[in-house]
Amino acid sequence: MANVLVVDDNSDMRFLLKNLLLNNGYLIDTADNGLTALQKIEEGNYDLVLLDIRLPKINGLSVLKKVKENNPGLKVVIITAYSNISNRTNALINGADSYFTKPFDNSFLLEKISEIINN
Repeated sequence: MANVLVVDDNSDMRFLLKNLLLNNGYLIDTADNGLTALQKIEEGNYDLVLLDIRLPKINGLSVLKKVKENNPGLKVVIITAYSNISNRTNALINGADSYFTKPFDNSFLLEKISEIINN
């Protein structure tokens, strides 16, 4: 079973993603801000991080950069409601494995997560 960290400041989105992934066989941990996410990543053993861009304390793009500096093999998927060309480009340049905009299709997200984890 793959271990996934869901990072989103919106409790409803964390709940939705947590339940979607749990119901599909993933082990799930959550964080509601960038600082907590970085602490959990440092202490934990995750296969993938689902990461929002707009986060309190440290934004998602900064979290992504730190993750890729310290754990270059850790897979990171950006999920955001605030998509624009600049955010998308910055995320992909800084090592994001994929980029989704909210709302997203659950089946497509699950398919992509499986592909990313298994590659």
